[in-house]
Amino acid sequence: MSHRRAAAAVFAGISALTALAPAGCARTDTLIGAFNGGALDTSSGDPFHPPATRRREMVTIAIRAELEDAYFGQGGDGAYVADWLRAAADNVYSFQGSVVDFMCARGADVGGLCAPNAASTTTIASRLRVRALCAEKLAFEPHEDVCAPPASPGAPPSIERFADFVRFHTAIERAARAVAALRIERLVDDVDVHEGAKVAFTQAAAYMKDRTWHRSRERRTTALVVKGGASTGIYSAGVVWVALNLITRCMEDEECRKLQKDFRFELVSGTSTGALISTAVDLFNTGDDGASRRARMRDMARWFTCSSVSSLYCVRSRPILDLLRDQTALLEFDGLTRLLRENVSCGSMTNGSELLLNTVDFRTGRLYSLSDQDRSTLRTPWDVDRS
Repeated sequence: MSHRRAAAAVFAGISALTALAPAGCARTDTLIGAFNGGALDTSSGDPFHPPATRRREMVTIAIRAELEDAYFGQGGDGAYVADWLRAAADNVYSFQGSVVDFMCARGADVGGLCAPNAASTTTIASRLRVRALCAEKLAFEPHEDVCAPPASPGAPPSIERFADFVRFHTAIERAARAVAALRIERLVDDVDVHEGAKVAFTQAAAYMKDRTWHRSRERRTTALVVKGGASTGIYSAGVVWVALNLITRCMEDEECRKLQKDFRFELVSGTSTGALISTAVDLFNTGDDGASRRARMRDMARWFTCSSVSSLYCVRSRPILDLLRDQTALLEFDGLTRLLRENVSCGSMTNGSELLLNTVDFRTGRLYSLSDQDRSTLRTPWDVDRS
């Protein structure tokens, strides 16, 4: 279905609600309750996404959710995991074969692809493990009993590289199992698996290449996860503000710096109000010195103590027929959008910490995690306020 037809379908739904409303009484804010109550029928799927697009997206999301662990070999020139993923994208048929293997091992001969006496899931998992461990270029071809070292011939692999191999082949196995489950339920077909997997491996490769932080054997990766909660986010903001103060003071203290040079969060994730708090933390991480970091903390304090809810967002209550004229949405986020646009810059998009913004598609209920180090989700500062 084209976007024009999709828009027409949604417009028809709004028109029906408008026709049922008492003349002159209905206002746009009443539609929010109507939509939340199920007035807009979604049983036929999402009108803005053709079924084939949605099916392939299901495959892509399922695979990427399993692949994107943190690796030692990620980011910049040392991102050898990105090379493995690109090789997997060039050899999608082998991944499809693994999906079929898992499918058949569960007794689901979808499409008549299973050979008699299909192997057990344990055997298939072992075979897939050998393929991932032994083939550095991920040709997915089984070798002899002993694998060639993943570094240079004759040299033992480093601890980090071996850990990445183990992590990677386990992720590939989980991804194959996840897609096999979708295939068994007949939610996707072979073409969807092929196209969705190719996109997943390609996008994940770019993501691993662009990630700026790494695992370390010397210390743990520090991360911050902030929940949502509308106005209750002020409590989360307060706790985070205290944590940033402690980090700033420790980074300026000579004795504290002997323990660790940089105490800033390397991975920051938030949902709803938590996403706004996480963005403030990411801006704090952009500061090059104590003065600039303290300035960012003052900005954060102003966001959450001097900004009213109504100045950030509000429900638009206007005559319902305005939807046919100049009103484009039921909620207004102009204040929040302006706040983010005035502060988020290219510097915060390219600093050493990763910002993850979590959002939910209200039509499908699907959770999306958008990363400022993943060019397929957040490419520019303007994408932050749009999410």
